[in-house]
Amino acid sequence: MAEPGLRGATAPPETSGVIPRTRSAKTIDGAYIAYQDFGEGPVTLVVIHGWISHLEVYWEQPLFARLMRRLAERTRVLQFDKRGIGMSDRLTRAPELEAQMDDVRAVMDTASVERAALFAWGWGGSPLAVFFAAAHPERTVALCIDPTIQMRWTPDFPFGMKEEEFERDLAELMTTWSDDIARGYEHAPGGEEFARWDARLGRFAGTPWSFEVFQRMWFETDVRDILPAVRVPTLVVCRTGSPSAGPEPAAYVAEQIVPLVDEEAFPGCAETPDCIARLPQRECGQSVWQRSSQPELAPPTPCARSTACPIRQTEAL
Repeated sequence: MAEPGLRGATAPPETSGVIPRTRSAKTIDGAYIAYQDFGEGPVTLVVIHGWISHLEVYWEQPLFARLMRRLAERTRVLQFDKRGIGMSDRLTRAPELEAQMDDVRAVMDTASVERAALFAWGWGGSPLAVFFAAAHPERTVALCIDPTIQMRWTPDFPFGMKEEEFERDLAELMTTWSDDIARGYEHAPGGEEFARWDARLGRFAGTPWSFEVFQRMWFETDVRDILPAVRVPTLVVCRTGSPSAGPEPAAYVAEQIVPLVDEEAFPGCAETPDCIARLPQRECGQSVWQRSSQPELAPPTPCARSTACPIRQTEAL
């Protein structure tokens, strides 16, 4: 396997109507994982989506296509559908987290990438990225996640859903699976057009059965004990106004990843810190918390040069 580079990479698509070629990687247990490889830069960025994904339907959404193009301007990008979802092999039962971690390894190995930065979000994305970074620090350059690391509410993690709420929402989603407009997205950026696309994404990503199975799997998944084992430069991205992905759960995650480091907020920054190949913060419309566990390994930012790197918050852009 080679160091991060451009082998097999393609130029970033210029419009949302042009998508990268979809390839396949084979895991240790024989599952075929669909992935795309595009962009160029000194660092390879592995994008780990929330558990619902479909590589080619994603490119129908202009906001997603713009984000990917911006990422591909400075990095080589690998993105994939996890086993059981999208264009990857479908399953008859939910996979273990260890098996899903092998999806990441298989994609990196097939693309001849030895080390990469991980960029993940959502239930299914952030927990898997944390698990991989903790298990394979030698293959992880840096980590960027949102704080949706646990779906279930617990007394010591009050940012998730209680079981009654989870069951109610799941039952409603199951009855509206075939609707043309995704519930709860009518007022999202892009309006009804975005809500229609999101409904289509869900239908192509999986079946009602797989949706229920994966939802229940991630509701039962708890990776909080693994957070202190993460020892790579880490960026936690939070979304203002979100109970599960806002500043409070972001602060919780950052504190677990790097214990006993003083916290200090820096509001009003004009730009996001230059971390993980200058992730396009403006495309996400989110706030940022940054902390580095090993300053000597972090990208060259003012925060990373500090001996005890504090949390940094950037106002929503």
